[in-house]
Parts: sequence; structure tokens; C-alpha cells
Amino acid sequence: FHDFISKNYHTKSRRAGNATIIKQTWRIIPNYYGDRGAIEYSFVVKNLTKRNIEALKYEVVSYDSSGNIVTSYDRFVEAIPAGKTRASTRRLDYYGSETTLKISLIDIDFAN
Repeated sequence: FHDFISKNYHTKSRRAGNATIIKQTWRIIPNYYGDRGAIEYSFVVKNLTKRNIEALKYEVVSYDSSGNIVTSYDRFVEAIPAGKTRASTRRLDYYGSETTLKISLIDIDFAN
């Protein structure tokens, strides 16, 4: 498993500050669907509010050793009950030069 860029995750909206990433890991899976393989990343996000989160949008970015972006994707985490956590594991294409990965919380939609 590899380290992430930082444990201080920035958020891109005020609402995204209502959740936080409490655990994360990533690893390279060689020869996964072809020559290059895949990056598998896992994280746990905690709902810091007394409201249910319907969907949480996040951005995952991989970087090379010079700090250049290799890949960038926006993705979603399913509903998170008030005060609870949600684990997520996903995969990205691996291009061979990735050395760090960063996840940023972007936005939250609360349930009515």
C-alpha cells in the first residue's frame, strides 16, 4: 500500500466540510485488465452531521513523482446516515508513473 499526499484534505464547498475522510489506502494491481494494471484505492468517510447524506461527491487525483497530474476523476459515495461512516473501494487505470494519490471532498447532497 502507498501513502496519500496529505492527511489534511481540502474541501471545495462549505457543505463538504460536513464530512471527513478518516482512513485511506491505495495499491497498484499489476496486469489488471491489460498491460498496465490498475490502482485500487479504499477510504472511509464519516458524516459529521445529524443529517443523512444522500450523496457525497469527491475527486481523486493521481500524481507522478514531479507532482504532475496523471489522472483526475470525480466520483460519488452512496448515502451516509447521520454520524455514521461509509467505506468505498474503487479502481483507476494505472499508467506507470503514479507515486501519490489525493482524495478531496467536493460536495454533499443531504436527504430531505
